[in-house]
Amino acid sequence: MIPDRYLNPKQLLLLTSFFVFSFLNTNAQDGKAIFIAKCASCHTMGNDGATGPDLQNVVSRWDGDTNRVKQWILDNEKLAKSGDDYAIKMRASRTAFM
Repeated sequence: MIPDRYLNPKQLLLLTSFFVFSFLNTNAQDGKAIFIAKCASCHTMGNDGATGPDLQNVVSRWDGDTNRVKQWILDNEKLAKSGDDYAIKMRASRTAFM
């Protein structure tokens, strides 16, 4: 007898979840490596560094808007030019260290 279904829905869901979540760990490791390579020399958790602000509660300083934090990381000049008051303030304080 030839089965008409090779995987039942639960098995398919388990296999798909395993496949998807196996890539998430890699992305987290990549993010950690990028942070260590590009950010950790100036930024720490829990105290202000010599050149970069404390990252503790960073999202709350951006009014809880993680999208603005992401925009700042990816292109802070563009965010400041958009008129974002906090981004403008951060750019001004950042240039004092450069």
